[in-house]
Amino acid sequence: MQSIKVMLKTLSPVVVSTRSGAAVMTETQEFFSGSIMRGVFAGRYIAARGLGKNAHEDEAFRRLFCGGVRFLPAYPAVGDTRSYVLPLSLQKDKAGNVLRDLMSELPEAGYKSCRGFGTVTADGIVHTAHIRTELSLHMSRSGDTERIAGRSADGNIYNYEAIAQGQTFAGMIIGSDADLEELRAALCPDDRPMHCYIGRSRHTQYGKCELTFSAPAPCAAGDIPVPQDDVLYLRLDTPFLPLCGCCNHAGNALREIVSGLGEDVRLDTARPIFSAAQEADNFVGVWGLRRPRAVGLAAGTVFAVRKTTGAWSAEDLRRVQKLCARGFGRRMEEGFGQVRLWTQHPQLTMADSGLPEEKNADKGTVGELHKKVRGGVQRILKERCIAQFRLYAMASAETMSLEESSNHVFARLAYILQADRPHWTQKDFQERFTAEMEGAGDTFKNNLAKLRPDGGRSIDKILQGDMTQLYKEKLVSWHEAAFGEKAGAAKELIDAVAFRPEEYADELCRAYWQTFLRHARKHGNAGKKEGAQ
Repeated sequence: MQSIKVMLKTLSPVVVSTRSGAAVMTETQEFFSGSIMRGVFAGRYIAARGLGKNAHEDEAFRRLFCGGVRFLPAYPAVGDTRSYVLPLSLQKDKAGNVLRDLMSELPEAGYKSCRGFGTVTADGIVHTAHIRTELSLHMSRSGDTERIAGRSADGNIYNYEAIAQGQTFAGMIIGSDADLEELRAALCPDDRPMHCYIGRSRHTQYGKCELTFSAPAPCAAGDIPVPQDDVLYLRLDTPFLPLCGCCNHAGNALREIVSGLGEDVRLDTARPIFSAAQEADNFVGVWGLRRPRAVGLAAGTVFAVRKTTGAWSAEDLRRVQKLCARGFGRRMEEGFGQVRLWTQHPQLTMADSGLPEEKNADKGTVGELHKKVRGGVQRILKERCIAQFRLYAMASAETMSLEESSNHVFARLAYILQADRPHWTQKDFQERFTAEMEGAGDTFKNNLAKLRPDGGRSIDKILQGDMTQLYKEKLVSWHEAAFGEKAGAAKELIDAVAFRPEEYADELCRAYWQTFLRHARKHGNAGKKEGAQ
């Protein structure tokens, strides 16, 4: 059997809804089930072949989507590797990164269960997969009139939890070489990425994904560590739905898998079984109905089998791997019943977070700050810098000598320069001022020429020339006034995150002149009141 690796990247938040008890909250799964993946590929295949509503009558369609092809779930990717549900037998030290596998070790105090997705390297390093989710608040607009109005008369709200955009998941398609080539030709002609919409509210703002496909490769490729004895450990890569439909006892359900591995293979009852029950329940859009709920064993279940005729050979393991890739139980075409070998390691250690190359990519070239931390620090420094330059503008306005006509000048300047507009650049600022000055009267020009901030050039020359003249010398030392006694520590932080005020020249200019004009008017009004008294 051959396999194709499918890489799924979320281009927008995706809501893969799951059951929960919350009335106003839709929670999301943190992976894409095999049922979803098969549905996406089936829909694209029907469109590519023009089968329409009679697709079920097409022999090729039934062979690909209801026959021997297996569509596995897309689990979070760790680098380029498809992660899997970590075995339920793993426990992690609460105070460190050491792990224990209870399949071969006894439990000890100070350890807790290790859950989630991850991968284990050949030297026993466990890399966990981290899935980012986000929460969005929505207003319920159930009727047509409410949708047109854009508001809800009743004020009902609900929340969507979604898989955040920009994350990568890895799935797999398993089948014969001919079937996979036919499927690949329909889904990704010319090896172009496939775009689709998945999950809840996929016709609005959620669900956009990009899929890329690898070339077919053998399922059992690579070296397989051969056990030294007759015991082989197996784990469930996906949930297992037994044919009997009953899962009251894990051992009885697993015997259905063991019986398919060969006549000389038996379930090792002397070793523990770590398992959990899981329900499979999903909505089928074509039917417009929910599928009957099925109960099985959860992914991550781990157990041991024994070969009654002696030790395992490499050929035996390759045969077992092919059988495991074919699957066991019901709904195998949706990826259920996938089993994989589980290797025992002398020592297991939890990696700090992610693969080394991922960690290095997240860190910048300056210092040891993570890119997210660095971005947050830069935003805080930017806000503090703008606030400090507003203080500089207030000080300049208060030290300027004013005449009776100054208030009108500042009001007109504020209008001309549109200082309250949310977005503008220095270039727009100066072009508008120059155009207005050409049609202004002599009185306004004379009054404007008398205003000299900080005793230097007149304000009209400043606005038509270098608008940063009043504060550009303070761009280097602004942190000293802003942070006072902590200026030294602030300078180290500024250098560590490479914060440069010059990169925000337009925002600083806007903040300075907006504050200057507003405060100059207030200063002029205060002077009038004192003179009247």
